[in-house]
Amino acid sequence: MKMKKILSVSFLICLLNSYSSSIWLQQYSGSKQESEEEKKFAKIYKKWRKEYPLPKNATELELKSSFPSEDLIEEDIYLWGAHFIANDSFGNIYVSNRKAHFILKFDPSGHFLQKIGRKGQGPGELMEPGRIMTGKDFLAVYDRMNRRIQFFDQKGNYVKSIKLYKTFRDMTINEEGLIFATPILMTSQMPLIDVLSQDGKLLYSFGKPKSFKRNWRQLNAVVLDLNKKGELLMAFRHFPVVRKYSVKGELLAEYQIDHFKWKEYGKENRKGVSKQGGYFNTIDRIKGSDEGFYLLNVVPRIEILEFDKNGKLIMDYWHLCFSYLSATDDFIVQKRHNENIYYILQERSEGMKVCIYGQKLKHK
Repeated sequence: MKMKKILSVSFLICLLNSYSSSIWLQQYSGSKQESEEEKKFAKIYKKWRKEYPLPKNATELELKSSFPSEDLIEEDIYLWGAHFIANDSFGNIYVSNRKAHFILKFDPSGHFLQKIGRKGQGPGELMEPGRIMTGKDFLAVYDRMNRRIQFFDQKGNYVKSIKLYKTFRDMTINEEGLIFATPILMTSQMPLIDVLSQDGKLLYSFGKPKSFKRNWRQLNAVVLDLNKKGELLMAFRHFPVVRKYSVKGELLAEYQIDHFKWKEYGKENRKGVSKQGGYFNTIDRIKGSDEGFYLLNVVPRIEILEFDKNGKLIMDYWHLCFSYLSATDDFIVQKRHNENIYYILQERSEGMKVCIYGQKLKHK
């Protein structure tokens, strides 16, 4: 029964996507005329709200703006196959343009600043750039196809690169320059996390993978980030589980995330491949906060879940997006004037955008 319920949600997502373009355009054109598509969507979402109600501590987000603008796109400043975003200490936003093989830098409001890198294999050149990492005085890019990490200064000038000895799914760098990376497991006994020096040398490894009868390699896929204390956060992509490690690899805590959908998905993933031929994602991305963390969820609505240092849910920030819910890739959270601003990288009816959200004001 639960499997049937999960598959029905997947079907509704596909149905929603087929209506998304016209609904989105009508919403932002200010049209008040209710179309047949809007009526169908309202009926679908009413059912979703009943099956997947919002928690009591939920705050609605409001779309403020998005970028790059249409003017920039006409100037070849566009997003193509972008999967990762990051921000520096000044609030500037970096987007890895995987299929276009360069990094785009914007200011916090979405104004274009510069293009970093170009397609190639030489110094400062990129092939399908992945995770972006920022420090006090550097920008590091996982140059995935060239199997290296390239470093740039704050002005985007090439500094150095380090060669990697294996392929990694995700990575992050702490203030001391240690690189934490998640390799593709070759055996079920391999640790989940490798720690590399600033020159790419393997220092040590840690993190016990979960045990499965089959497909342990895929089901042990994880994502990483650091909190402000420098502790490493690791989330399983197919199970609602978050772990916190010290820099040395000591397991500090493991949190079972109590989420209405993720628990169902996790149970179904343990049983094996679904009838649709794959596994259900639970946690898409994790981002560290002062001592806690944020998690990204995209179905049946965009949700950024905020947790404290003990893994307790503080707030569920949500937004009903009318298009491509399943194509939301990455996010960052910035504090501005005592308010959180949420940058979400997502596919929309007019193309791939970084969407800026703020908390929706409640009218009396």
